[in-house]
Amino acid sequence: MPKTSNEIKELVRKAHFNGDSSEEIAERYDVKLTTVRKIIGHIGVPRVGYRGVLKQSQRPKKISPEMVAAIKQWLDEDCSITLEDIVAKIGNQYNVSVHRDTVKRYVDGFYYSFNRVPIVPRNAPEDIETRLQYAKMFEKMEEYSEKIIFIDETHVQVFTRLNNPPSLDLRKSVTKRSKHFSICAAMGIKSLIFYGIKDVDTSTSNITHHAKDFIDHLASNSITNAWILMGKAGVEQMEEVKKIFSETDHELLFIPPCAPYLNPIESLFRQLKEYVKLFLPFDADRVFNSVKRIPELVDENECQKYYQNMKTYIQRCLAEEIITE
Repeated sequence: MPKTSNEIKELVRKAHFNGDSSEEIAERYDVKLTTVRKIIGHIGVPRVGYRGVLKQSQRPKKISPEMVAAIKQWLDEDCSITLEDIVAKIGNQYNVSVHRDTVKRYVDGFYYSFNRVPIVPRNAPEDIETRLQYAKMFEKMEEYSEKIIFIDETHVQVFTRLNNPPSLDLRKSVTKRSKHFSICAAMGIKSLIFYGIKDVDTSTSNITHHAKDFIDHLASNSITNAWILMGKAGVEQMEEVKKIFSETDHELLFIPPCAPYLNPIESLFRQLKEYVKLFLPFDADRVFNSVKRIPELVDENECQKYYQNMKTYIQRCLAEEIITE
């Protein structure tokens, strides 16, 4: 068996001084754990330019409390992020080099994130004019506000991550599960009228998945002659949705494209994860089930808040403002 070179021994000593564990050092330099411990054990009188070895409690920590908070925030925003990604982000943001195993010790517990494709507002002159005409129409409709129902659909990927106790195979130390949901919601001024959720296999949003269920729900609750306001979807979807509603006594109207702030349902969709947090889920199944239970938390006050927020944008559309948020 070849002897460990002096260069490797020096690297082992420096890594040990920097606070890295024997296991991390052994993996990094492809040296047996017993060899690492033997090298560390032989460190005696400090060499020139070498400060000796501190006790474990005295060694400086590479990852500060600020970094730990950042790591948990990154995981909260996107729990599919890898340890290598976190190492790179720490290097870029804090100019600190850490090993993936050092990061792994701070990544504990259960995380979940929601991924949605955002709608980017447009402000070309024709967009501003379209919003102006819509706002004028809406002001007239609001005289019969009880007839107004907003509807929208979104695709959400819910990604969960559970960090298990450390194992010899680090690839098996993280359990990940994800699901794709198509969520459709409809609300009036004071209440959530409809909430439909379907497990889907693709990341494509499609309101036609829910249109017939929504119409059946209106019929079962004796809601007739409503104005249904929805955002514009793809051409094929719009034609199909128009056909479905043409067979009812409801009138389908379209909100201007790329103006999510004009549909209060968008405010609800942006809060999906915050609603799920209130159920305190601690595993993947409970996260997925919590998504289905969101209507339990959306009360009249929430709906009125979303509706009033939308109305502030109606006034901005009437003023022909450029809206970027």
